[in-house]
Amino acid sequence: MCSRLLLVLVLPFISGAVISPAAAQDAAVCVNGAPDPAIAACTRVIAAKASSTAELVLAHNFRGMQFLKKDDFDGALADFDKASKLDPNSAVPHASMGTLYLRKGDYEAAIAAVSEAIRLGPRASDYSLRGDIYLKKGQHDLAVKDYNSAIEINPSLGAAFSGRGQAWLMVGEHDRAIDDFGIAIRLDANDPQPYFLRGRSYAKKGEYERAIVDLSQAISLKHPRVAVVYLARGEAYETRGDLRQALSDYHQAAANLDPKSTEAKEAEIGIQSARRKLAARTEPPAPKLRSTGSGFAVNKSGHVLTNHHVIEGCAKVQLRTSIGVIEASIVTFDEANDLALLRTDPSALEPLTLRDGRGIRQAESVVAVGFPLSDVLASSSKVTVGTVSALAGLGDDTRFLQFSAPIQPGNSGGPLLDLAGNLVGIVAITMDAAAALEKSGLVPQNVNFAIKSNIAREFLDAKGIPYEAVASAARLEPADVAEKGVRATVLVECYK
Repeated sequence: MCSRLLLVLVLPFISGAVISPAAAQDAAVCVNGAPDPAIAACTRVIAAKASSTAELVLAHNFRGMQFLKKDDFDGALADFDKASKLDPNSAVPHASMGTLYLRKGDYEAAIAAVSEAIRLGPRASDYSLRGDIYLKKGQHDLAVKDYNSAIEINPSLGAAFSGRGQAWLMVGEHDRAIDDFGIAIRLDANDPQPYFLRGRSYAKKGEYERAIVDLSQAISLKHPRVAVVYLARGEAYETRGDLRQALSDYHQAAANLDPKSTEAKEAEIGIQSARRKLAARTEPPAPKLRSTGSGFAVNKSGHVLTNHHVIEGCAKVQLRTSIGVIEASIVTFDEANDLALLRTDPSALEPLTLRDGRGIRQAESVVAVGFPLSDVLASSSKVTVGTVSALAGLGDDTRFLQFSAPIQPGNSGGPLLDLAGNLVGIVAITMDAAAALEKSGLVPQNVNFAIKSNIAREFLDAKGIPYEAVASAARLEPADVAEKGVRATVLVECYK
């Protein structure tokens, strides 16, 4: 909405006139500036004699919103009231009044103001706002009804899905809540709130590993109430038995909360509880290296893709790279498609590009990169070359392709590249030779399977993770492809 209103504000104040650079700057600062300079800029826009009624309404409304940011409720209300009197048919100032009354905790006045905005011109954002107010009042049915209306008008309004999810969470409909928060995340992967709320929903269901992944993402995205997120993650860690991590999170929460708040008291209770449990139990042995796999960078933000089975159940994940051993955190995973996303130091790797356009064909050459049998063979990455044997996996599973490049345990999670150096698959499994021998009397040779890159793209898109996809136009020598793959590929160490 701000960009549309900014466009209105910076139009010439008189039809056909040329707006001055100073006036245009005032309009821009009025909309997007910090409160004090924005208030001054809005005041100059209001004082401009050439301003139209529509521009005056918007300028008063924006100045009121800036007053609201400063908790100057009287100044904000005066501007909203002035805007509504200038144009009694404008819904905008009534919606802003609703926001003001919501902030003050006067829910009845907030509902009345937003209802008037909806009467004057129904907008998805206003229905979503009124849903938020009903939610504050504990009127979940009315809240869901308004969120449904908002979604019907604008199916891309993430705030409405997030709000409806919160309504489901409050009444114990955890699966429905998780579904709505997932949609909100797909609509805006950089909004920390639905990650926080979905994490709480998973915790309510007892799925603490998923809860911790989501709460960690909310923290990394700098949730505005990050102390409360630390508190929630501390509770999840404590329930799961990770007492030292729980204690650390409780301390983080307590250090950033108002000591008189309810949450601060909960954090102190958590600290004492975690300490008692730690004192009462024998310290478990430090996690040991139990298995290894491979992974590769998909962007310059430090995201590393691998198989879910490579990191499943790991208490700690380390990566061995060209700059040494570095820690990695588990961001998210898709157990059904055997994919997992890690995050680490972005300076450690050079990302791969994914193949775009036409899919790979049978008989195309491919290069596999990974760290097979790292405890037996040399610790450096290994490269093998083969061809695509089939475009489906076992049981005609179209998520996979079959290839002939030799692999061994430890290759899992590594990249499979075409001769343009683009990713076409994630190495996943090889046919069980013993089982095949028992069933058919034959030992399979180089019957291996990789998850197709389009499945990885869907996974990354759903999580809002950036990556680059390019058409495979060039044809490189296998050695050049291998060099590119080696720079992006890491040894993944799982400690349990």
